[in-house]
Amino acid sequence: MEFILVDFSVKNFRSFKTKQTFSMQTAPYLKKFKESNTIKSPDIRLLKNALIFGANGGGKTNVFEGIRTLRALLLNWGMNYKRNHSKLPYVPFKMDEENELGYTEFEIVLYLDFRYFKFTITYDGDRIHHESLVELKTKRDILYYEREYSHDKQGYLYKTPKVSDLTDKTRKNISYLTILSEFNDDTAILILDWFKFDLKIIDTNYDLRYFNSLLEKLEDEKFKHNVLNILKVADYNIVDIIVNRKKEEIPDIIKKILEDDDDDDEKFIEFNDAYTVYNKVNSHNGEDDVTLLHADSYESRGTKKMIVIAIALLDAFERGKTLLIDEFDSAFHIAISKFLLQLFNSKDYNKNAQFILNTHDINLLDNNILRVDQIWFAEKNKLNSTEIYSLYDFNDDKNRSRSDISYAKEYLKGKFGAYPVISEGLLDIQPFNNCKAGI
Repeated sequence: MEFILVDFSVKNFRSFKTKQTFSMQTAPYLKKFKESNTIKSPDIRLLKNALIFGANGGGKTNVFEGIRTLRALLLNWGMNYKRNHSKLPYVPFKMDEENELGYTEFEIVLYLDFRYFKFTITYDGDRIHHESLVELKTKRDILYYEREYSHDKQGYLYKTPKVSDLTDKTRKNISYLTILSEFNDDTAILILDWFKFDLKIIDTNYDLRYFNSLLEKLEDEKFKHNVLNILKVADYNIVDIIVNRKKEEIPDIIKKILEDDDDDDEKFIEFNDAYTVYNKVNSHNGEDDVTLLHADSYESRGTKKMIVIAIALLDAFERGKTLLIDEFDSAFHIAISKFLLQLFNSKDYNKNAQFILNTHDINLLDNNILRVDQIWFAEKNKLNSTEIYSLYDFNDDKNRSRSDISYAKEYLKGKFGAYPVISEGLLDIQPFNNCKAGI
């Protein structure tokens, strides 16, 4: 089976006002790195790796936040969720009064089990207003269901040609797709399992104790050997990683939030604690010895990040997962970042995993590693609304995107946008004439 992200669209969410689409489909005509950097699926080719560049505050992280929010809508607002949320995760575009009163829209296209599915949902803080699931076909698409709220009838209108009629189970703040999965609908389970198991989002907190499921992978000795091998190739001297299971009492302030405060299991949290192992030489007898370091206490942010990414990378290779990494370049030397890019796009190691990265590092705009359709930009326009677009959009006169341009050089010239404009002439700092030293 293959589980792959094709497209993701977002509208009226955080810094996005108009509908913007991020795509992992390859652009037409491009042959560069076709065998290494792309995945062949029926009808189309898909990218293994894409990078989103942009200035601070440009909105590139909000692409990830959109996918994270959609996942929360489908998983956390389920029928068995402990607390019945009255409000949905509604964060509309705030720079436009008209938009602020509108609906947030997410649309995602996935390639799962040799089929293409498009899921669409629109909602506000109070209710889901529209959602639909369609299987995309070459000749004629197949509608699985559609749900639309009618203000005139003060209720939902349904079409359910390919799924069970569970309209009596519907609640205004729970997706019909979630309800279908609760009642064992195979297609709904397939889609929600992608969000639950095959989509991984790594944000900027790299304390290892927060990556329980990844650290558990190190129980497999072969898997751990491969992780240590990646660390060795990247010039880390770690010879082993030891993981211990720990249990800590939850702080009182958190207990008060939980419903089942009398349940003893709710008073404790279990997590994996990691120790890195290094070789050392005993100066007394010359024999080799080892040193154990508590990773979260002693290791640098860059080392912890490398451990997390190495585990997540191999985990993605095994199943073909989609991995989103925020601020990919932070805490890494450029040589390590480029080494990881080469692994993401490897013909030998990566068969159908995807790696989507947010980054500032223009050194990664490398046409010796990436295709033009793998490079994306996020930029706010004059209305403070984020627009996302591909480097492929900057094509030549023959309507074929160039593969020989110097990406970084042209980006620094401002050719592709998404680059901060520093206007020093606007700097006007008032003098502190009346200030005394030490005050």
